[in-house]
Amino acid sequence: MAIAAIWRPSRKGQPAAFTMLTTEPGPDVEPVRNRQVVVLNPINWKAGIELTKPEEELLCPLPAGSLSVETTQIRTHSLSQIGRKGAAMNEALAACPNKSEAVDPATR
Repeated sequence: MAIAAIWRPSRKGQPAAFTMLTTEPGPDVEPVRNRQVVVLNPINWKAGIELTKPEEELLCPLPAGSLSVETTQIRTHSLSQIGRKGAAMNEALAACPNKSEAVDPATR
């Protein structure tokens, strides 16, 4: 499966642009969201690029049972926690000779 999107390369000093296409939610998503991304099955990938099928056929929600929805716990942080963690991470990065080896101090 692939997510339907529009991409525009950079031009005349403007940055490249990208957006995912959305549609009304299908039965798997509707209980938790009022929109969902357009998902194309492999059989429709070429038609999605070349627009050889009607948009109504391509830009529609998936049928029931196509997606698995899982509930996860949302973890929130106060701004002061984010500020402290950000400062600690900046210190760790500054001290690390190989920046790709830096480790978040909160996970040590």
